[in-house]
Amino acid sequence: MVAIDLLISMLDRMLDTISQAQQGANYVSTTEFETWRKQVDSVKTELARRSTKMAGEVQNTYRVIQQTQFLESTLKNTMSPQMTASLRFGRGLSSQGLR
Repeated sequence: MVAIDLLISMLDRMLDTISQAQQGANYVSTTEFETWRKQVDSVKTELARRSTKMAGEVQNTYRVIQQTQFLESTLKNTMSPQMTASLRFGRGLSSQGLR
């Protein structure tokens, strides 16, 4: 997402610079510039679409993580004391490198 946002920002800056330079340049035809500008706009539109899609995917992933955390918390709270002690013992062995 960051890369796409950075790319869109750089394209905007380049377009502004080119627009300013094109006003004083007689060697570039207006039709060629407009054709090029339309192509760049179509690329920007596609990048914006992909950015929106990627943001949705990140949001879905975040939602799954939140639901998983909720389920883990619920399971932890409903476990019997023996299961909790067994889980702690297992984690303790794992942290010491024992299996």
